[in-house]
Amino acid sequence: MLKMVGAFLIIGATTLAGFIRAGRYRERCRLLNQWLSILTFLKTGIGYQAERLPELFGKVAALVQYQELSRLFRAAAEAVDFGSGRSVDDIWEQLLQDPQWDALHLSDRLILRELGQYLGTTDYRDQVAKINVCQERLQQNLNLAEAECHKKVGICRYSGFAVGAAAVLLLF
Repeated sequence: MLKMVGAFLIIGATTLAGFIRAGRYRERCRLLNQWLSILTFLKTGIGYQAERLPELFGKVAALVQYQELSRLFRAAAEAVDFGSGRSVDDIWEQLLQDPQWDALHLSDRLILRELGQYLGTTDYRDQVAKINVCQERLQQNLNLAEAECHKKVGICRYSGFAVGAAAVLLLF
């Protein structure tokens, strides 16, 4: 009886680890989709409505679907406002360093980091052009991430179970 419980615990733990690993792939796709929505909103606010960044970041905070992302953009809105003494690039960099974005690959972060150098420092046409370039590159990364997700999610789930089953067979 005790062996049976141990076997179920081992298989359950490794299967759970496989599901967690598979969740990272899905999380990256979710975050990239969220960033594409944010960039569309920023492009509209900068290019057509000529809004200031603090107001835009505040509106993004209200727009995003996830509470933790909303918190990040609210903090960025407060930090960008007049009198903070920090550059938009520094605030953008701090926003991207948050552990909330850990599922993003380095290439995704680099694309977003490049955008931060232009926000609030150039004219609106240049900012909109940089946002367009950023969106195109992130869309390409999203397409690659979705293809990778389709391939690897099932593999991660099944390999978690298989490793647990193999460990049980070896131990018992």
